Amino acid sequence: EAHFEAIGPIRRAFVVREKGTRASKGFGFVTFATDDDARSAVAQLHSQPFQGRKLIVEVEKSKAEAKTEKSERPLKRKAERPGTTAPTTAASAQVSRADTKSAAASRRGDKASKPGRHRLIVRNLSFK
Repeated sequence: EAHFEAIGPIRRAFVVREKGTRASKGFGFVTFATDDDARSAVAQLHSQPFQGRKLIVEVEKSKAEAKTEKSERPLKRKAERPGTTAPTTAASAQVSRADTKSAAASRRGDKASKPGRHRLIVRNLSFK
């Protein structure tokens, strides 16, 4: 928490831990009071060393955004044989489903479509 306070006021910060052992899972969350402070933290602290490890600091994505991003990735296929083409219907169907879901989320005014994210995910933390 102290590492991030230099950038701006923090509402909440915590490291995710195992239930039984309370050992760190190697990532945590930091919620800033303002969106500007959160963006500043990403710009200043991403890829910077902390306790001997290089931090990965990103704005947290909502579950809907993560799901949409995952569905937009191309399907992983085994190496194609020379001279053959892979069908694209599954990939195009996934993209059209993702477009439909994100359009519906925009119409409903879901969190995923609203600006002003103040929560960051911090990865590659020490396991101590």
